[in-house]
Amino acid sequence: MSGIIDFLNDNAGLFVGPFVVSMIAQSFQLGFLVDHSITFWSRAKNEKPIIKIMVAFVSLIAVFQTSLSFYSVWRMCVVHHADWWTMLSMPWSDKLTNMITIWMACPVQAYLIWRCWMLTNKSLFTLLPLSGLLLGYIAISIDFTDTIFHYDYAIPPPPPGESPMANFSVPIIPSYVMSLMFPAILDVCVTTILLIFLLRAQSSIYTREFRRVVRRLIIISWEAALPPCACALVTVVLYMLECQYSYWSFFAQGVLGKLYVVSLFVTLNGRARLRPTEQDGFIVPDQGLQPVPGAHLPLPREHPTLPGASLPVVVVVSEKSNLEERYVHPGYPEDGSGTSWSS
Repeated sequence: MSGIIDFLNDNAGLFVGPFVVSMIAQSFQLGFLVDHSITFWSRAKNEKPIIKIMVAFVSLIAVFQTSLSFYSVWRMCVVHHADWWTMLSMPWSDKLTNMITIWMACPVQAYLIWRCWMLTNKSLFTLLPLSGLLLGYIAISIDFTDTIFHYDYAIPPPPPGESPMANFSVPIIPSYVMSLMFPAILDVCVTTILLIFLLRAQSSIYTREFRRVVRRLIIISWEAALPPCACALVTVVLYMLECQYSYWSFFAQGVLGKLYVVSLFVTLNGRARLRPTEQDGFIVPDQGLQPVPGAHLPLPREHPTLPGASLPVVVVVSEKSNLEERYVHPGYPEDGSGTSWSS
């Protein structure tokens, strides 16, 4: 017994370190989320109620997870200081990590699935596979959480003359690996669909301004999808290679959930920055606007294919002090001969 205690005492960084580093990383993540949240709510008047509810929900879960992380480290380093057996038997707060990740990831992924469904003209061939991956992720994660709550962490003493860690064995739990692979695969599928659509749209655009908008949407898609997908894969690799010798896979899993919330804010705030607002110039309201003689027929404000993306707006002050609001459509020239209205 004393050999195991000595080993853990000499290698505390492999077992206690991941939880401490996870708490610090989650604190920085929470500060980043608060900054993004302030930006979102300052522009939230144009968002749908369901989007506001989703943002509020995942934000509260992120705060809750950070609180549990502080509790876990306090319990490990203060309440049960140097009690290695208590440290090895994870508390309920750490066992809930996978479920908390689901609570943050699933709303974000459901939103992205909805976007893909709308972009593909509500195709069932898009909706059913992606929804199946999401439901599979939820089912596998629930199964893993049930397994981890009933897992026996008791470590029998090693035989005489053997390594103190001879009986310290953490088995590879398939449901845990699958609970990390499902969201990574879903992220790849959703991002691929979005990028294919945006690249196809970019090839048929004739205005420099609208090309800039589409390029920005492509960058936003990468920024939103890459961090959580990469983190899930890193967690799997660490778990498969080092679960017998360290708890560093728990660090990667701890920061995974908030990366999904970050990706949501990156998507929503990035989309909002592409919309014209009163702060971008003088935006003329719709009331009382008449088509300019000789102009093309009025085109819709909302882009016909990109959900949430508006057509670029150019507000012009003429020599007669009349305000014009011009929506440049990708099908018309960029020299100002697009659709315009004047008051």
